[in-house]
Amino acid sequence: TKKDTAGNYVPGVTFEVCYYEDFSGTKYTYTTEKDGTVTIPNWARSNIQI
Repeated sequence: TKKDTAGNYVPGVTFEVCYYEDFSGTKYTYTTEKDGTVTIPNWARSNIQI
């Protein structure tokens, strides 16, 4: 969930997600919904970098 400094949810925020800390691998882009949430489907249970 993404919130602004007033605590309001922020829609339309883009995140890049990658398995590697240095972002050397494939990057996937996701955008927050109206309620400030983003769903990242089908990710293996491991650490990811945002």
